[in-house]
Amino acid sequence: MRVPWVFSIEADGVAIARLEGEMGREEMGGMKEAFARLVARGIFEFVVDFSEVTHVDYRGLHSWLSFANSLKKQGGEIKVCGLTPYIYAIFCSAGVQEAFDYYEGIWPAHAAFGGIAVRPFGHDVGAGRGQGFRLEKAL
Repeated sequence: MRVPWVFSIEADGVAIARLEGEMGREEMGGMKEAFARLVARGIFEFVVDFSEVTHVDYRGLHSWLSFANSLKKQGGEIKVCGLTPYIYAIFCSAGVQEAFDYYEGIWPAHAAFGGIAVRPFGHDVGAGRGQGFRLEKAL
């Protein structure tokens, strides 16, 4: 299996995963395992950057959602950024779009963990959750 992601761990303990290419079920499963290894090391906050992803197999998103829900029970969270309209549509067709907070880029998503007043943007996709997603890029 080709590893289509690069992790970095920031000084404040937030893991940033930069994904690229096509994310099939196998790749999504491998990423989930990599996240689980980081959780075992005490990392509970993740930013996942989809800006270089060309396709996601919707069937792999359910396994990833299961991990995200388990992570929330442990006090952790996954924040998603860099989604194209196409990838977001896959999240919607898989029914997982309301499970994550979406940000335009890595650093706004990262800042949200620190309690800095950076809100997810755009129209509401998660009624009552205060999250949103804007499909166009900021100028």
